[in-house]
Amino acid sequence: HLDHPILIESKPQQYHSAVWQSNGASVAYLTNGPDAYVGYYQLAEKRHFIFDKKQFVDFPKDGELYNASVTELSISDDGQRVFFGIKPKQVAVDNGGVQVWNTADKLPFPRKLSVNGWNDRAKLAVWQPITQQFSMVTSVSFPYQELLPGQQMALVYDPMTHEPQFDYDAPIDFYLRDVVTGSQRLVLAKQSPDRTKMGVSTQGDYIAYFKEKDWWIYDIKRDTHRNLTGLLGHSFVD
Repeated sequence: HLDHPILIESKPQQYHSAVWQSNGASVAYLTNGPDAYVGYYQLAEKRHFIFDKKQFVDFPKDGELYNASVTELSISDDGQRVFFGIKPKQVAVDNGGVQVWNTADKLPFPRKLSVNGWNDRAKLAVWQPITQQFSMVTSVSFPYQELLPGQQMALVYDPMTHEPQFDYDAPIDFYLRDVVTGSQRLVLAKQSPDRTKMGVSTQGDYIAYFKEKDWWIYDIKRDTHRNLTGLLGHSFVD
């Protein structure tokens, strides 16, 4: 066993949430405090990278590093990208005791207040240590995400897009986002929010989904949809 001394600090520092690349070639970690940062270390190369938010003009204003299940610190399988969460500093809001309920609102007032236009929800960021590039994966417009295998593409969406409505949950518009280039496209419109009706292949090349009483396959690379069950003469509902 070989030790890899990574850090020598001149002041006390708390390190936490260390995660490994899937093949063990690198490790990432977070620190606490007002000057908290993300660290990334490559074992074979003995290279140590520090994420400094001051270097990136597009780092969210008043944003803080935030590690939770929805924005968990992680490293892509190829070791090129580090994902972590950012959340704005919480500011107390006083509405003076006035509540304005509107039937045209996407959410009932209490839920609307807690969501706060998705401003307070932690957002996922991606950092490329080697090239020192940084960008946001999610945003106020697309606050939810699911990283696909390989961690270069992500499904992003806003569950409130088709609210208000009368079902338990509204249908969802899923967009496929390239986390490196930032480009994205709509791939599933008004898809059921029931995740048993959608799945991603293990290599991240295909998305299977149930819609209009049939199972379909979406080919990510070719940007094509194919009905798998429409000509089989059987019902695949329920």
